[in-house]
Amino acid sequence: MNCYSCQYFADFSDLNLGLRCMNKKNSPIVGDFKALENGDSSCDHYSPYSLDNRFEWDENKNLKNQQKHHIGFERIKDIINDKYMFQMVEKTNKWEDVSNLPDDVERNEGNTDPIRGKYIGFIDNNIYTAIYTFRGAVGEMRARVISLRRADKNEIKTYEHFKKSKK
Repeated sequence: MNCYSCQYFADFSDLNLGLRCMNKKNSPIVGDFKALENGDSSCDHYSPYSLDNRFEWDENKNLKNQQKHHIGFERIKDIINDKYMFQMVEKTNKWEDVSNLPDDVERNEGNTDPIRGKYIGFIDNNIYTAIYTFRGAVGEMRARVISLRRADKNEIKTYEHFKKSKK
């Protein structure tokens, strides 16, 4: 039980912010997140990371996706487990507009304009693309699957290029 295996662990080294605990209970001040020396430490707020708590989806939308694309959202775990999985922003200039949502639609805490992204990876010897957005508060954020389908030509080229660069 250490930070590396906790759902609140985040590595922002590529942004020069180092390792952070994203649990609000560990925040030294509101809006800041505890800096970690390394991922070997642990705390009272540990929550084990698992693929089961990383994703969510609407079951009705999943059934429609199965009818249209012949694959269910639960297969996103196969994409994530692909060592050459590629993640990118769906449309860099398109953020989900939540300003006109009806009152009964759940809004994200601390995430008023969630970006849409995509995972591209292998499932059953074919390349697939999953479109997702984010739900939940920082540190407890989950990817909400919107669509899972066979990758198009450009996505396949992107995946193959990325895979080649990692070999």
